[in-house]
Amino acid sequence: MTTGSPQANAAGRMASIAIRQARPTDAGAIARIYIAAREATMTYLPNLYSRSEIRQWIVDDVLAQCDVTLGCTRTMVAGFSAVRRDWLEQLYVHPDLQNDGVGSVLVDTAKKASNGILRIHVFQQNLRARTFYARHGFTVERLRDSSENGEGVPDMVCVWRAKG
Repeated sequence: MTTGSPQANAAGRMASIAIRQARPTDAGAIARIYIAAREATMTYLPNLYSRSEIRQWIVDDVLAQCDVTLGCTRTMVAGFSAVRRDWLEQLYVHPDLQNDGVGSVLVDTAKKASNGILRIHVFQQNLRARTFYARHGFTVERLRDSSENGEGVPDMVCVWRAKG
């Protein structure tokens, strides 16, 4: 396990985040973070799947096909990222720990492990995520209408390219 630098959040609190690769036994914690974050911050999204279907998707797709990194505090898994090739497929932080630097450590870890480019889909309505990714050097590559994702909500492709 590696430890990310303490990150200052908007309120000035510092969180020391340990980074480690996810294991199959982490599926439940990952699913809980995914569900809690979406329920707390993305109320505009339809509920398409049951909790058990989401957990199975985490096992069958996310953990099986992505490089999944966990950001952990001393007491809990606080967030996760999932990268497949040059796509940051998932980045979620538990709502109680958002703005504590967890997401920043996870995105910085993904950047360092990348080949110099990362893309991500962001829902257009998700202004917090859009601001977060812009702050981390992502720019809008293209806007997409609601027909291009399972949720039926307009999104965008954002891209980060390493400088140099």
